[in-house]
Amino acid sequence: MNSMISKLMAAGAAVGALLTIGGVFISIGSFEERLSQIENKEFVVNETVDLSKINADISLLKETVGVQDSYIKFLEMSINELKVAQNNPLLN
Repeated sequence: MNSMISKLMAAGAAVGALLTIGGVFISIGSFEERLSQIENKEFVVNETVDLSKINADISLLKETVGVQDSYIKFLEMSINELKVAQNNPLLN
């Protein structure tokens, strides 16, 4: 009786191992199928992008930077005039 139970247990273990290996192959196969479907799918790229607002913002920033550069030059000239005036010995 013990030998029959051990044979049934061994057969059950073998069937369980085969089912486990088969399940792994099935899951790998389904993963490969999904991956091949993704690889074969054609993607549509929309190449039309409206950049007019961004270009307007950039031009406004360029104008602002230009005004600020002019103001900085004016301040530097004023500072230089003050330095020259302070170094004049006739003012003392």
